Amino acid sequence: MLRASVRAACVPGVVILAWAGSFATVAVPDARAGALTLVTCAGSSADAGWASFSEGAPPGGSINLSSCSPGMEVALPDEAPAGAAEGLVFTAPGGGETIIGGEVTVKGYASGDPGYDGEPVGQEGVLSSPSESSVFGRMGNTTRTFKIPAGGSQIWAREVCSGSNGPDCGYGSISIPSAYIVLSPTSATPSVSPLSGSLTSGGSQHGTQDVGFTAADPGGPGIYQVTATIDGKVVYQATPNLNGGACAPVGTYGAALEFYSANPCPQSVPVSLPIETGTLPDGIHSLTVTATDAASNVSAASQAIFRTQNLISTASAGRVARTGTGGEPAYLVRFDGLTNGLLHGVR
Repeated sequence: MLRASVRAACVPGVVILAWAGSFATVAVPDARAGALTLVTCAGSSADAGWASFSEGAPPGGSINLSSCSPGMEVALPDEAPAGAAEGLVFTAPGGGETIIGGEVTVKGYASGDPGYDGEPVGQEGVLSSPSESSVFGRMGNTTRTFKIPAGGSQIWAREVCSGSNGPDCGYGSISIPSAYIVLSPTSATPSVSPLSGSLTSGGSQHGTQDVGFTAADPGGPGIYQVTATIDGKVVYQATPNLNGGACAPVGTYGAALEFYSANPCPQSVPVSLPIETGTLPDGIHSLTVTATDAASNVSAASQAIFRTQNLISTASAGRVARTGTGGEPAYLVRFDGLTNGLLHGVR
């Protein structure tokens, strides 16, 4: 139960945003190739990567929730002892992912006047480790957005009773309505297999032919987009597998795509594309395919050279189009009037 009265002791201090790794506070970097944004809460139930932890001896009635439903929140009850803490920690998924920026919105609540004990109110605080006990600042009854420093793979938010002005604390809590965490999956290596299919079978191609390949992103966030060009002109650019909707971005943070998962797209996708050769002039052409993963890493190109011949020559009609869509070609031949008369009735 919340109490409105002010106790003659300390109010729990709220220490926000620690990170594992070097200490180098920076502005949110511009999103770039090699980055995706993991969205936490923000009106959704997405809470990938978050967990809760406790320190000291939090009493009964403490709150420690690391899911967005009903709400990501930690709290210490009235009369929590000095040194008690409840906290939240985000850990980037394994495989080499690094936090390179973003922002976290934190809402604080403290009973009574959070500044009565003379400690600073609303000052940003930083933890050098999740178990550090020094109080650098306190949220009070405010909602603030903190920039996430680059470097490392973890960030923390903690509600702690400092004990600086008495043996116990009044009620206090923090919650996280939203977080946008920019990750760089450095181990991602998207690739496209050698191209195959009827288009690459050799000889002269006409009509509709197919080309097949596999786009893969082992250890990365998955294949988001495949791009195919013929002679430099885009003929296909799309997401080949939406992975049940998880591979559909929910927005952008800077230029980095936003997802509710750090690995939103399939890591291997077979693709088969129809190629309408009749739209191309007869001759030699180059088909190039690349794959882009959810972090905007682009694969090396896979390429095939092919020849098209959709027109044939006849003595009287010049060049006319072939018919048929593959295999043995079907020819359309036109004769002049004299020849048609001589052939009348011939099968």
